[in-house]
Amino acid sequence: MISFDNTTGITTRQRWSHYFTIMLGVLAIIVLFNLHGTYSSEVSIYQNNEEGIVAYYPRGWLIDEQQPERYIFRTRDMQAIGFKTTFQLSIRTVSDETAQRTVVDTLTMERAQTRTAYRLLSIEDYDGLTDASTAIATYQFVEVDPNPFLEGVPIVVRGVDVITISRDQAIIITMLSDFNEFDSNFVLFERFLRQLEL
Repeated sequence: MISFDNTTGITTRQRWSHYFTIMLGVLAIIVLFNLHGTYSSEVSIYQNNEEGIVAYYPRGWLIDEQQPERYIFRTRDMQAIGFKTTFQLSIRTVSDETAQRTVVDTLTMERAQTRTAYRLLSIEDYDGLTDASTAIATYQFVEVDPNPFLEGVPIVVRGVDVITISRDQAIIITMLSDFNEFDSNFVLFERFLRQLEL
């Protein structure tokens, strides 16, 4: 026999089905968050024995080692909408007396000639990469498609360089990200830095 609640007109069976639906929705949300956490923590390994580098980058990102004069390796999130988030590692020969600020100034002069509206935002000390002194420089520029037939909306790109000097080399680890996605991508970048072996 089905009982009715006289005040609302809902049967006991309907009430329990509502509770069940709510519990199922909460469970689905929990499962989705766990799957997202598992997916975002999956990594692939890059190893360069010649330079002594081991890097763990997000699985599914495209890796490129084809520009030895510009970088040792670069990995990009080709599934990102708009600007493709990029992690890059490059090495420049310097003297042991070279300061990180000198490397930042050199990069700023080079980029100001090739990047639209390039602007250095900050330079700070950074802990946690190596035992050597490390600096982090933040900057931004506007990315414009060079192909006049594919005109699109310009994208504001925010970049970060983590710079350390060791054994007559400036090691520059770079992240480039769409300005609107910078905070979430910087979390991935910090994980990348913590796992990086130089």
